[in-house]
Amino acid sequence: MIDRSSVGSLNLARDGSIQELCIPAARLPKEQALTLTFHTDAAVQSPAALKMSGDTRLLNFAISRMSVEPCQPNP
Repeated sequence: MIDRSSVGSLNLARDGSIQELCIPAARLPKEQALTLTFHTDAAVQSPAALKMSGDTRLLNFAISRMSVEPCQPNP
């Protein structure tokens, strides 16, 4: 979301697949920081409960790597 307006969605999967979200340049704020807000409707679980690690913190999702690059929106 940017300014409480949706710019897209991602389907986060356990397989670790690469996901891309292209935000049109016209939607990006000028001369200020960009804040990305993620919402999830997935059930809260811990990495320990998912047998991924011993971490017992409750998480809806995790991002292990993220990059920001210029992109060309699809027509």
